[in-house]
Amino acid sequence: MLQLKLLLYVISTLSLIWVALIFAGPTIIKSLINFYSNSQVVASNVTVTPRLDIRISRLDYAFSSEDNKLQSKGFSRSVDIFWSFSNYKPLVEVRVGPTFIDNNFVADNFAIQTPSFALVDFEEILLSAVVNNLETRSFGKAEEINLEATYQKNTGLIRDLVFYLPLVDFNFPQSWTSKKVFAKIQEVNPSVALDDQTIKIELSAAVLDSVQDNTKLRDLAGLVRVDGDELSFEIDVQPYEFMNIERLPGELNIQGTYSKSSFLKNFQIHFLDESSGADFKNSLSASLDASNNKAGSYDLRVLGALAPFDLVVSEKFVGEIPENKFQIDMEINSSELQVNAISKIEMKNLNGSNISGNGQLRAEFTGLEEIVNCLAIQCVLSNLDADYKFTDGHHWLSGKSTCYAPPCSFSQMSHIFRTSNTAEIFNLINKLKILNPLYSIYLYSTISAGEKIGNGHEIIINSH
Repeated sequence: MLQLKLLLYVISTLSLIWVALIFAGPTIIKSLINFYSNSQVVASNVTVTPRLDIRISRLDYAFSSEDNKLQSKGFSRSVDIFWSFSNYKPLVEVRVGPTFIDNNFVADNFAIQTPSFALVDFEEILLSAVVNNLETRSFGKAEEINLEATYQKNTGLIRDLVFYLPLVDFNFPQSWTSKKVFAKIQEVNPSVALDDQTIKIELSAAVLDSVQDNTKLRDLAGLVRVDGDELSFEIDVQPYEFMNIERLPGELNIQGTYSKSSFLKNFQIHFLDESSGADFKNSLSASLDASNNKAGSYDLRVLGALAPFDLVVSEKFVGEIPENKFQIDMEINSSELQVNAISKIEMKNLNGSNISGNGQLRAEFTGLEEIVNCLAIQCVLSNLDADYKFTDGHHWLSGKSTCYAPPCSFSQMSHIFRTSNTAEIFNLINKLKILNPLYSIYLYSTISAGEKIGNGHEIIINSH
């Protein structure tokens, strides 16, 4: 009889607690959310179901900095929190409906859950999440994002945070689409501001594609390090298609350091194609250094060595570019929208002939505040002055291209071409098979139609 009374007391007590949680639970939950968020998150219309699940009609966010200045605000609708001790359901699952934060973050819905009670490790809690139709102003949009992370109870750290995006559209510097994107962050401390942490991110993607630039890259892999104001990166990528040129072999290695206050501090790019043959390997390197320059000014040097390759543009064979080595030195003044460049090139192993070339270029742009934004904005080339000359040591071909008012497209520019001996130059071009014979015949007839000067010619196109 005593045992029956004790059982009735336990049942009655649990029933009272259960009823109290249903009726007093909403007030308790609102107070806990308000206390732990320091009044930055406010819950509205909170209910507790008979199964003790929690439903919140709306969460309003108003995040402030340490000096109480409002940084961002937003809301989430239809927040449901479920729990279960079943071996077939998550111990805790949170489902959040449409979420909007200051036009910077919009998501249709997302869900976060733990493993089942039988599988959960309370010292290292595994969390998984799915976000649907995410759109942010900073990077773009993704139809789906899958996340996994481990929360360490003793340290309070989130470790091994992994992202997987089947398809994502980036909006920087122009429109890019990437497939099968993986990202892994080694460690994040949720109690410390991100700007005060060193964040290491491992990245990989199957494809990165820009329809606008006719560029497709594949098999990207790299490491990004964020340390306060500075971001450094190293990425390996295989170029697949670039600016309508047929598929390119080889691998690119890109390294650099970016500062939020001064844009790029330094940048290096290296290209190596080991498939070009045992005797010669394609290589390309470029380095940009702004660390010792005044703000907005960059020095860029490009060095390259290329094996012979076919030049195909828009599926049309233009010619075969001979084995060559080249160097380009550029001074870029971003704030004044100017580029000054000096270049030289050497082509060797041409059946006993060597061709060298050099050139100078000065260009100005309009339509933007800084020249580095040309990648993101359709800037306009407003002024161009270029001089170039090629010679085999006996005969030469020189050119000058100018434009002093936009639009500075190739067809609108003024061009002056001069030759020392037109016949000998095109005999050499045909002998070395540098140009498609059809293009060679067309260019020869065009230049020969110009003013004859000794054994050479001068032709002016679009005289201004």
